[in-house]
Amino acid sequence: MRGIVTLAGALALPQGFPDRSLLVFTGFFVTLGTLVIQGMTLRPLLLLLGAHDEVTPEMEMRRARAELATSAIQALERSSEPAAEALRDGIRAQWKAGTGSLGSEHRDDRTALNRSVIKIQRSRLIELRRRRAIGDHVFHQLEEELDHLELTISSGYLWQRV
Repeated sequence: MRGIVTLAGALALPQGFPDRSLLVFTGFFVTLGTLVIQGMTLRPLLLLLGAHDEVTPEMEMRRARAELATSAIQALERSSEPAAEALRDGIRAQWKAGTGSLGSEHRDDRTALNRSVIKIQRSRLIELRRRRAIGDHVFHQLEEELDHLELTISSGYLWQRV
């Protein structure tokens, strides 16, 4: 706005005004400087100062859940156990449905596999916290969900988040 107002003021001067063309020329470059040069350098300056986008806990939670689901699915894709495919499909289906649990029913052949998936997810969660990709609140909430899931697997029932 400053540059535009300066240029408008210079253009509003009468034709016979002394050094009017110099004032218009100066006003043009003030406009160019305030709009283009400052606009192009703002992002690098913010990155240099370490300013980041505002991230809400809900956004952190969605990203963390996505990474945990991805790490579990990748681990299950490397598994040769017959129950791995069913568990992997269950995780995919529940991720699409918006739930964070590993399954809705318990089978004895999946207990060890479920435990290994939880272990992988827990290590991935700790890694996210170490990288500061998630905050304390999100970390503790997801850690609690993994704890509940692990306890219910041990007791013979899979916990399903409501």
